[in-house]
Amino acid sequence: AAYLEAAPWDVVALQEVSAQVASVLLEVADSVIYLADSADRYGSALLGCNGFTLTKSGTVPGLPVPSRGVFAEVCCDSGSVIASSWHPPNAAKEADKPAKQKAYVAFNAWVRSRQAPLLVGADANHGALWTRVADFPDAPLRRDFAQDLHWEENMFWTARSEEHTSEL
Repeated sequence: AAYLEAAPWDVVALQEVSAQVASVLLEVADSVIYLADSADRYGSALLGCNGFTLTKSGTVPGLPVPSRGVFAEVCCDSGSVIASSWHPPNAAKEADKPAKQKAYVAFNAWVRSRQAPLLVGADANHGALWTRVADFPDAPLRRDFAQDLHWEENMFWTARSEEHTSEL
């Protein structure tokens, strides 16, 4: 909250927001969309100020944890844009990979269905920049992605391929 009070901003997308932090954010923003559910101790939030208001909010359909993908229409004097705050599940444990992959597929489908301009703020739980061999062949700390992480691979690094298009 102190950072937001000191920084110039109009729209902010936050992830891993607790209910306690959300109540503080209400004091620094003119317009707040926050969603958390009982299955997840954190939620996603969108904030607006300086004449940027948030309307027509909802959750991205099909996500395994709905509170991790909120959206709203951001309106100002010059027009509007759809904004989303998105945080897919972590897949550090093997058992969590299907939920993470489902989240990527659902978010990708929602993004492609948008007609209006779209702004996305995301904590994407993605590997560091040195993890992509083709893009950073000389990076000393890179590591290759496992084949079962192609959902992230296609979302952030590559053009859509025929191999994965039907799955997305």
